[in-house]
Amino acid sequence: MKILISDFDKTFYTENYDNNIKLINEFVNAGNKFVIATGRPLYFLEPSIEGKNINYYNLICSDGTVIFDKNNKILFQEVIKKETIQTLIEKIRNNPHISDYYLNTAYENTKDINVTANGFLGVPIDRDESQKFIDKLPEIDENIKGYLSYKWINIISKNASKSSAIKKLIEINNWNYEDIYVAGDYYNDIEMNKDYQSFCFDFSPEELKKVSNYVVKDFSDILKKIGY
Repeated sequence: MKILISDFDKTFYTENYDNNIKLINEFVNAGNKFVIATGRPLYFLEPSIEGKNINYYNLICSDGTVIFDKNNKILFQEVIKKETIQTLIEKIRNNPHISDYYLNTAYENTKDINVTANGFLGVPIDRDESQKFIDKLPEIDENIKGYLSYKWINIISKNASKSSAIKKLIEINNWNYEDIYVAGDYYNDIEMNKDYQSFCFDFSPEELKKVSNYVVKDFSDILKKIGY
């Protein structure tokens, strides 16, 4: 059995999405496992996977802060302290370079500060200034970290990552490390690709290419490389 753990956007979810689903379902039907590991929270992922009959085994969402089983039941969640959330909100309200914020829970995106939040999302206006805000996060709480994605300032627990979530799944499912293959396209995939047998793409940043075992053109090439 082989386990393929794939990023979603621009990795599995591409212009060849329907064909990628066909290929992955054939892969699973041959006795293997498929896991989606995405920066998206579940409620942003669901519209893109509902009705597609993707035979996934687990979902790793919000950059590894939440793991779901195939029925979308929470298996694991890494949260941010409420006092840290309150400080982040105050800092953003006083920052002219960040326009808004949301709290990320396992099942919703909200402004309710009473929820259990596994992530904090800021809306950047000026990306350079937003990066400066991220660089100062340890001054707010040494147990959090952040990065800029295409649309968001993403802040999560320092302990959380796609890689650590994969390690958790290996423990839960008693998988063998050597059976794990991962695929990603962007900066938030660096740790995952460094820690496991890995694939990235021609268009991926050089930092990711340097830690990946293979650089391929599209998703179908990944399955060919691992024998399917």
